[in-house]
Amino acid sequence: MYLTVITTLSCNLRCTYCRIPYYKSEVQFIPKKYFIKAIDLLFTSKDKNLQLEFFGGEPLLLPFDYIKKVIEYGENKSKILNKNIEFLITTNATLLDKQKINYFKKHNVTLIMSIDGNPRSHNINRPQLNCKSQTYPLVVRNLPLIFESKINVYAYTVITPSTIEYIVDSFHNLIKLGFKNIWIMVACGPKYKDKNLKRLKINLKKLIPVAITALKEKNVAILNIKNWLPPMPLNTELSVDMDGNIASCVPNVLDYEGREKYKIAHIDDDNLKIDELHKKRISNTEAIKVLYFLSRNGALLPNLKNNIKAGFIFTKFREKLYNAIQKNSLLEKYEGITKGVGWR
Repeated sequence: MYLTVITTLSCNLRCTYCRIPYYKSEVQFIPKKYFIKAIDLLFTSKDKNLQLEFFGGEPLLLPFDYIKKVIEYGENKSKILNKNIEFLITTNATLLDKQKINYFKKHNVTLIMSIDGNPRSHNINRPQLNCKSQTYPLVVRNLPLIFESKINVYAYTVITPSTIEYIVDSFHNLIKLGFKNIWIMVACGPKYKDKNLKRLKINLKKLIPVAITALKEKNVAILNIKNWLPPMPLNTELSVDMDGNIASCVPNVLDYEGREKYKIAHIDDDNLKIDELHKKRISNTEAIKVLYFLSRNGALLPNLKNNIKAGFIFTKFREKLYNAIQKNSLLEKYEGITKGVGWR
């Protein structure tokens, strides 16, 4: 069972494709009592293996003592109930330091690092808030310590219209940095012109032999080759928002009225069981319809139609890559590398 907690709506970056339209200038966090209740909710599952994701905004803006307390609360509860819990943190990695890395290693925390390949691609996509300094150096400075400590880490890289030409070079650079597990997405939000869509198709095709060689020779895997929902997955896993509302994750990108409309329950409700709430999640198709309905008036994603076109181009790419993996007798190796990833 998987549960996401929206830890904060604040972030120290302003990524160009980010779908959350209501970031707060002041740093606010989910009340600790809601976070603890979210962990309690997760443990109502009949599943033995549980995963909880810190999401945002930027979760590492939370005071570190706060992060440690909720992780240790979950670990202690897992021992009492004889279950396994894995904590994942989706982070832009700019606020990592030696103390945090050592702690995450000790407590088997998985880092999902937002990094868009080569320096140029990354700096285009992920500028700092109110600052012209480049963010790439802030992200990669801790990678040697991360890989040396053998923390479970994934690279989460996002293709935008401005970075399509760097797809292959960015993949090479992620391998050079040391990543073995890479999640690649096309951004949902920015406008893909016809020329962008054409170049996306061409450059993804170029990536296929590169990815095959990387898998064969360096045990590098693109994680979302099998786990994919066309035209693009919208992360409809259960989430607990900062106000305690529980919903599929996609409604959390909406304004307050939208989130109220699609909420499933509230964390303060009595007798909540996560297995029952899980059945009420919206499907990926329904999530796209939600965004499409709002986008007709330009309220959220005026470029959703061409985003969907980009998503189908990526869908064709991952089908061709998966077929190439099978053709090259690499499926067993691929599944061995990705076994137990379980993210989303």
